[in-house]
Amino acid sequence: TRYEVWDEARKGFGLRVTPRGVKSFVWVYHFENRPRRLTFGTYPRLSLAGAGVKLAEAKNLLAKGIDPGSSAVAERHAERHAETVEDLVSSYLERYARVRKRSASEDERILRKDALSRWAGRKVKDITRRDIVRLLNEIVDRGAPIQANRTLTILRRMFRFAVGQAIVEISPCDQVEAPSSENERKRALSEEEVRLLWQALDTASMEPNVRRILRLMLVTGQRKGEVMGLHAQEIDHEKRLWVLPADRAKNGREHLIPLSTAALEIVTQVAPNEAGPVPVEPYGPAVPRPVDRSRDPIPVRSAPYLEGEKEAIAERVSGAAGRPHGAVHPTRSEAHRRNAHARAGYLARRCEDDFEPRRNGRDRPV
Repeated sequence: TRYEVWDEARKGFGLRVTPRGVKSFVWVYHFENRPRRLTFGTYPRLSLAGAGVKLAEAKNLLAKGIDPGSSAVAERHAERHAETVEDLVSSYLERYARVRKRSASEDERILRKDALSRWAGRKVKDITRRDIVRLLNEIVDRGAPIQANRTLTILRRMFRFAVGQAIVEISPCDQVEAPSSENERKRALSEEEVRLLWQALDTASMEPNVRRILRLMLVTGQRKGEVMGLHAQEIDHEKRLWVLPADRAKNGREHLIPLSTAALEIVTQVAPNEAGPVPVEPYGPAVPRPVDRSRDPIPVRSAPYLEGEKEAIAERVSGAAGRPHGAVHPTRSEAHRRNAHARAGYLARRCEDDFEPRRNGRDRPV
């Protein structure tokens, strides 16, 4: 039969033993003049010293007018229903990333690949700083140090979101340093390299759409994604301006980009689609739709093709400029993009002088 052994020094505290020999620490107390029984845990999983600590905590709650039994039930309920890492990832993507970030798909890819693959089934509150560091070290060890930095950035944002949602009190990413140092590119294409790149595009084996994208990037200094998403309504032909809306700009602010004659010629090479407000035709539609092959054939998704061509062109430009292969990355350098903005007026004049084959009615060598 079940029996109980009571501690004479601590009133109501004792050890209950079942017929199968299971030993549990219990405490009998009164709350609002009614007897209550609270079980702290089983021995040896819970030691006598640990049971003593729980007894002291229960007595403190009782002294404050709180039923320690109800509090324990609430804690067990909270533990059973605590958010898992899967729950947090889903909530973060739905409530934050997809609402505020254009890179939400990349956040999802990284979180599913690295976080969920290691922490599936774990509670968010159980993720420690050491878990974060271990994950980052594993990514570095597989030869992706910069990816480890990107992963840390996303984890910081996700756990900051968790703190704001009262899922956890403290982010495990606090005081975790980026595992790898990054050197910002300062390399910019020289004028001679820009000229060589322009010439290489004439004979490069690529779709006309890709050639236009690369050239417009050169003459405007804008990012690839901004150029590929260009809409017809963003071009003000009268003022010779490209009005880049805030929702497409990296810094979230509207940009006014002056368009040289060369840039305007590229933009107007193909007429915009008359069916509705879609991007200027050379740069692909905003939503998937059939490509009209009766017109200048333009792939709906040209980004992978663009990436493949850049390496081949880079090798040709590097060789012509007398630089080792890999020293030149056409249109990829952030330094080149900033340099293009700083010299916008000068580049516009040079583009008109050097890159227009039929200026003033005569052929000019490029």
